[in-house]
Amino acid sequence: MEHAGTPLAENQKKSTIACRDSTAIHPVVEARKLSELMERLLGEEWIALDTEANGLHAYPGHLCLIQLSGECFQGIVEPLAELNLSPLLELLSNKSLVLHSCEFDLRMLKTAGDFHPKKIFDTSLAARFLGHKRVGLAALVERYFGVKLPKENQKANWGQRPLSESMLDYARNDVAFLLPLQKELEEALKGLNRWEWYCQSCSQLVQGSLVESEPADDVSFWRLNAKPRFAGRSLAVLWELWRWREGEALRANLPPFRIMRNEQLVSVVNCVNEGLAPKVSFKSKRIMTALFSAIDKGRALPEGEWPVKQRAKKLRLSESQESVFNQIKERRDTVASKHAIDPALIISNAKIEALARGSQAVREMLLPWQKQLLGLVE
Repeated sequence: MEHAGTPLAENQKKSTIACRDSTAIHPVVEARKLSELMERLLGEEWIALDTEANGLHAYPGHLCLIQLSGECFQGIVEPLAELNLSPLLELLSNKSLVLHSCEFDLRMLKTAGDFHPKKIFDTSLAARFLGHKRVGLAALVERYFGVKLPKENQKANWGQRPLSESMLDYARNDVAFLLPLQKELEEALKGLNRWEWYCQSCSQLVQGSLVESEPADDVSFWRLNAKPRFAGRSLAVLWELWRWREGEALRANLPPFRIMRNEQLVSVVNCVNEGLAPKVSFKSKRIMTALFSAIDKGRALPEGEWPVKQRAKKLRLSESQESVFNQIKERRDTVASKHAIDPALIISNAKIEALARGSQAVREMLLPWQKQLLGLVE
């Protein structure tokens, strides 16, 4: 595949469906054009799919583009054009989809409407099953096709309009290589007798995408890297600061880190603990007032309202359990080394520990290929 000086080969560019508004250079797929695009999709067995969102530039982030590619065409759909995406999502739900690192894209489509994938092929996961160390799309495209994809738009604001030509080329490239890459990876997986392993894992990804995610508030706070350093009243101050930042992010339509980074939140709490004035400054008097109000609220929060995450008490493994843990881990590492794949792809240490404790739920969660490699087939 030759790409002389352009992100896409010329014949691929000619087949690109990117209906354009007469007053802007960004693609706007009107209802009529969306119907035409869907007619093309109906005849495709596999459809390459990718999405772009503006999560680095807005809060909450929104789905900004849906890129689609078949054997003979490409299409860019713009959700911001106030299209009714329901028919498209229903069609895609009944198609086989090729994606790269699918979790984000499946989540974005699910937020856009009633989307439930039927069958997927994840090129990143396939590369892991082949033992590749670099599994990013750009790395795989260069490995299999000798093409270097431009990276300058990786952190672009996909919510801006109009989109530049380089941004459109970047978006097209995200799906242009997925179908040929799928064929290369599938052939390699079959050649190594890992195709069935991979298919089972893809089915598991599909099932996982159907599970409702946890409420955002508490989950986001407890994932904040700084929080293990604090407890009691200090954690209460951090909690109120986090809530203040969430509110300001929503008000400004900016990601929380653009309001205040996590390490700055930590610094503020440390200053409060030491009786020092926080080393932060905002031009807005309102924001500064709200910040100090959050600090005061955290300091005054009654002990019964301090944030506490309920955790099951983790007991040390018994001698016999430790023996089981070591046996399974040794078996996993040996098999992973033999097949030159990441050991965590077979089973994580946390799941090995759960198995050692006798967890039937984790055992039932394991896929047939994983049980076979671990010698856990009953």
